[in-house]
Amino acid sequence: MRTTFNQITELLRGQDDIVILTHKRPDGDTLGSAAALCRGLRQLGKTAHLWPNPDLTPRFEALTEGLWAKEDTKAAYVCAVDIADRALLPQNAAERFADIDMAIDHHPSFKDYGIVGYCRPEAAGCGEIIYDLLMALGCTLDKPMADAVYTAVATDTGCFCFSNTTPYTHTVAAAC
Repeated sequence: MRTTFNQITELLRGQDDIVILTHKRPDGDTLGSAAALCRGLRQLGKTAHLWPNPDLTPRFEALTEGLWAKEDTKAAYVCAVDIADRALLPQNAAERFADIDMAIDHHPSFKDYGIVGYCRPEAAGCGEIIYDLLMALGCTLDKPMADAVYTAVATDTGCFCFSNTTPYTHTVAAAC
């Protein structure tokens, strides 16, 4: 069910024990968005982890260091970021999580598969949405969060060269 930005903000504010999912062959947007959201939720005193992604490459390890859940972690709330379709989940996530509570995405092809889904197709990357979400939740953008958001928007815009780059993309990057 599609919902509004304010509703996803309030839903996350009321949750604890959250696992965040990233997509197969993770890029900077899914990992940066997930890492920033996880760090922001932790800053608010919530238990939050990233679900292990077997396709993680050394290129983005630093963004996610210390954020990974153990394979036996049980989560009360599951959130997917930058995943347009359940088919893009890594196998270990697809097998483990039959229900996804919230899906946050920016792709026009978003399948609206979560119990609650939010999509902003005009966003250059999911990182823009996560930045807005962190600000709405009252988080303070620290260096690890800023690095993660910047990575998310920089990679999904081809270092700000792709046509999806907007003035708002630069505003988010400047804030980081």
